[in-house]
Amino acid sequence: MIITINTREWTDKLYGNTYFSADVFLGSDLILSLPFQYGYSGARDAVEIVLAKHFDSCAERWELRDLLRKNGIEISEYKTKSLKRDLSKESFEDFTPFLKPENLALYAAHRMQNNIPVNAKGRGFFIESIVLPDKIVSKSYTPTQRCKFSDVNWF
Repeated sequence: MIITINTREWTDKLYGNTYFSADVFLGSDLILSLPFQYGYSGARDAVEIVLAKHFDSCAERWELRDLLRKNGIEISEYKTKSLKRDLSKESFEDFTPFLKPENLALYAAHRMQNNIPVNAKGRGFFIESIVLPDKIVSKSYTPTQRCKFSDVNWF
């Protein structure tokens, strides 16, 4: 799974300042739009800051990257030079695609393949198998017990 940042950049030729706006996708779902703003460091830094605040478990951006990688999510950025008028003035935030059943299944599969534990209801365990569309069988549960995706703290 990948978070894609589509960045539009404009440079003020008079002063050399850089501005950008960006659309951010989780897979094919738009999750965030950053409006026209100043920023030499760019959209990736701004996106990581917003996501770190959203997940509320990351003090630093590198921790966010580790948290996402743990769930099989990478961040990529595509930049295009644009005219000032092409930079979006609209902002948008919708992080619900992180909780879509098909995305939770991908997180579960990644963690199962890489033997990364998950937590559910205050209890940590390793995923042994996935019972689609929304349940996990773990080594620590009895074979008849299953944990719902919605019970797992993924991030």
